[in-house]
Amino acid sequence: MMYRVAFGMVLAVGSAAMAGPIYDVSGLESIDGDGSALNDFIDVPIFGHIHGVGWFLNVETYGGSWLSEINVRFTVADGTTMVLRPFEGMDFSGSMVLDSGGTIDTLGGPPFTDLIPSGDFLMRIELFESFVNAPGQVEARFLAGSHMYFDQWVPTPGVGAVLGVALVLGGKRRR
Repeated sequence: MMYRVAFGMVLAVGSAAMAGPIYDVSGLESIDGDGSALNDFIDVPIFGHIHGVGWFLNVETYGGSWLSEINVRFTVADGTTMVLRPFEGMDFSGSMVLDSGGTIDTLGGPPFTDLIPSGDFLMRIELFESFVNAPGQVEARFLAGSHMYFDQWVPTPGVGAVLGVALVLGGKRRR
């Protein structure tokens, strides 16, 4: 009986899933290809293992750039990256509003990667073009109202204590 209670306590408080804050990405511009110093980026704080990403994007393309050329790269301090192509398959220029319809699970394998905070607990969100139509010029811009959000697993403060109690109780034998 005691073992079941301890195991249930561990399951109940093992970690807490948390919907992270909403980050405004309005005004970010995609200018050149991957890694260009001209591309816009923002650094946002993260405090747990990212296991989901969602978005509401209001975007406009310029100079013949297609919506499908817009890429969003997420990078954490240890160099782990994940690239999102929210407009994939939309091979035309123009304006569009795109909603993910909720959080997309990033633990399902490629193209997604586990993003675990380390070091400075910041994640960089960068826009870049998969095909550069006009080098050095803005090819896409996230307009007003564009935002992204992340689901995170954040360890609860009492996890260590509960695991310790479970180990002690699990180590006792009945006589």
